Amino acid sequence: MTVVASTTPHAVFVGRWCPLHRGHTAIVEKVHQRTGAPVLILVRDTEWDELPAVYRQRMVEAWLEASGIPGRAVVIPDVAGVYYGRGVGYEVAQVEVDERTRGISATEIRSLRAAGDPAWRSLVAPGVAEFIDREGL
Repeated sequence: MTVVASTTPHAVFVGRWCPLHRGHTAIVEKVHQRTGAPVLILVRDTEWDELPAVYRQRMVEAWLEASGIPGRAVVIPDVAGVYYGRGVGYEVAQVEVDERTRGISATEIRSLRAAGDPAWRSLVAPGVAEFIDREGL
């Protein structure tokens, strides 16, 4: 079992990140700018995604490195829900972004890729299209 240990509080994000797109990164960047906290991006290991979880983890790590945002990505089992008790000692919040960013869809990106439409490249996070090309998926 891999243990992610740090005494520094992290901003935590849970998702599939399939693929990591500009909507995802806008939220991570906004939280990092507001809090200054390193990020911990949890990659759900789902059965149905076209990209394996470890591949998505490496995609996120490549973006983190390129963006200069401190943090790490960790593969976790798929989740049924996220729950918390009272007085947990951390913030649980939805991050508001502009309507254009909110409209970016990983489903649309996957459809564009499947159709061979290069428009998907402008929707993914910086460096992700090159990562996908390099990895051959």
